[in-house]
Amino acid sequence: ENPYPAVTMHKVQKPTEGCHLRLHQKPFPRLDEGTVQWIIDQATAKLQTAPPAVKAEKKCMVPSGPPIAAILERNGNALANSARRLEVVRNCISYVFENKMLEAKKV
Repeated sequence: ENPYPAVTMHKVQKPTEGCHLRLHQKPFPRLDEGTVQWIIDQATAKLQTAPPAVKAEKKCMVPSGPPIAAILERNGNALANSARRLEVVRNCISYVFENKMLEAKKV
């Protein structure tokens, strides 16, 4: 949503009469081939000595937790409660995308 559409609108001025006849751009300067090659060589040397960007993964064993049955017995009500909350959020989002704002506000 964009609450303030006037802020995002920009006015672009029309070019004046005969502006296409004026020369606005300066010519691009000549590049020295030796300087360009020196800059490229410096960059490649820096890349070769740089450490790898990705860190090596350390593999480790994750200890197994309590059995699933114990978790469900202890948190059964909380899991059902969070499932209901997710369903409510899903319904609200679907109402918004269907442009049913009254139902979305009720939810």
